[in-house]
Amino acid sequence: MLVSGAMGKIRDFFFPTIDKLSKEEEWEENKRKNRIEQEIKKYQFQDNEVDLMLKFADEYEKREDARLHEVESKAIVFIGTFSVAVTILVNLLKEFMPGSSSGFLTTVPTWLGIVIPFLLGLAIFYLCFAIINSVKALQRNTFNVLGVRETLNAGYNVSIILEASKAKNVIETWDYADYKKAEIARKKFLYTFKNENVINRKVEYMTLAQEFFLHAVVVLIMMVLLLALFIFWQKVGSHVIDIWNKITALLKSLVLKCEGSGTVK
Repeated sequence: MLVSGAMGKIRDFFFPTIDKLSKEEEWEENKRKNRIEQEIKKYQFQDNEVDLMLKFADEYEKREDARLHEVESKAIVFIGTFSVAVTILVNLLKEFMPGSSSGFLTTVPTWLGIVIPFLLGLAIFYLCFAIINSVKALQRNTFNVLGVRETLNAGYNVSIILEASKAKNVIETWDYADYKKAEIARKKFLYTFKNENVINRKVEYMTLAQEFFLHAVVVLIMMVLLLALFIFWQKVGSHVIDIWNKITALLKSLVLKCEGSGTVK
């Protein structure tokens, strides 16, 4: 486990991915989901909690809808931004390729002429995967929605329940509207819970897109630092070398003087 964990961290450092669940973890997750769905289906609403539970169901549904819209809106922005960034970097990469009109590679050391295009290509690579994951976040998925048919069926089921419960005088405590509210709340809870998996997957894709974007930014920062160091060395490198030579020459002369004075004694 330690080895696989270390390898996973190294892999994510260079190429982040979504870890898949093992068969045991997947089985436990499906078991948990089925248990929650059964609890929602079998839950018995109390007389005075129907309005409150329906309110919670509405808030639950709105919160998940807001999360979905936030992810998809961010994905659209990311696709546009990353596409522009890739276009700029591709044009910049052309300027750093051998035979370009800029002639930059003819004025730099061979190692820098290799490293700069490599880093630019790596940044483009990461940005392309950021776009891919952003597009995945916008893929069409199957959502459970409480529509007209489900609402009408809730009323139909309620009328059956009421007719079957007349002998127990349930109508005295619960009227038609209460039963229908309870049925609608139950379906809202159930449908919204089923939609969580789809939304969570979209969030994972957006998280990957952000990670790839971060990797691209780090690579570009490395490239800029290398260029800055190279330019700095071109401007002041000769002066630094001259100063260093003067310092070493002075130290050598001091050492020779000390040795000469010691010999005379």
